[in-house]
Amino acid sequence: MLPGYTSEDSCERWLPDAAGSMLCDALRLLDISQHTGVGTLVVFAVQEWAKVPLPLVAATLRGRGMRTQGEQTLRLTRSTHPVAVALRGAFAARVLVHPQVRTVWISHARWVASGNEHLMVHMAVDEGARSAAQALLEAVLANDVPLGPESPHVALQMLEPHEADQAAELDGLALDTVRADHAAGRVHIVSREFD
Repeated sequence: MLPGYTSEDSCERWLPDAAGSMLCDALRLLDISQHTGVGTLVVFAVQEWAKVPLPLVAATLRGRGMRTQGEQTLRLTRSTHPVAVALRGAFAARVLVHPQVRTVWISHARWVASGNEHLMVHMAVDEGARSAAQALLEAVLANDVPLGPESPHVALQMLEPHEADQAAELDGLALDTVRADHAAGRVHIVSREFD
């Protein structure tokens, strides 16, 4: 178990001989867990304590836009970077000519351990249509949003229908989203900028 305390008072109450404590957020706790193999966090208050399975902490973080991949944690948030805004417009203008692409999400991605940051484009595509997503991104970058030396890196991840749970997670993060209604020939943009 990994011991946690709700305050310095509770730490002193439960572990009076401790040399000190260290402030940890949820990501740090998961990092410690991954490196030690500990699977349970025990949180002590002054009078009470509770066990928390660390996979539950990881699931909560995923629900808030953080993903764990092996020993790496990725945080996805909405981006207002000019390149992200330009990508949103360019995908909206081009997605209907790529009928195998259903939805595009654009986010700011930060790898927690390394601090590396980039723009992340997720695309929901039909089964076996990963090449359609790559073609759409290449068309956008070649014609609409050319990246310069100062531009953020843009990464692409494709989601096929069997990965609908990941698509649902993305929908819950309030990211800029371009949704194609190919049957009606319409594009819907979801963005807090327009709320």
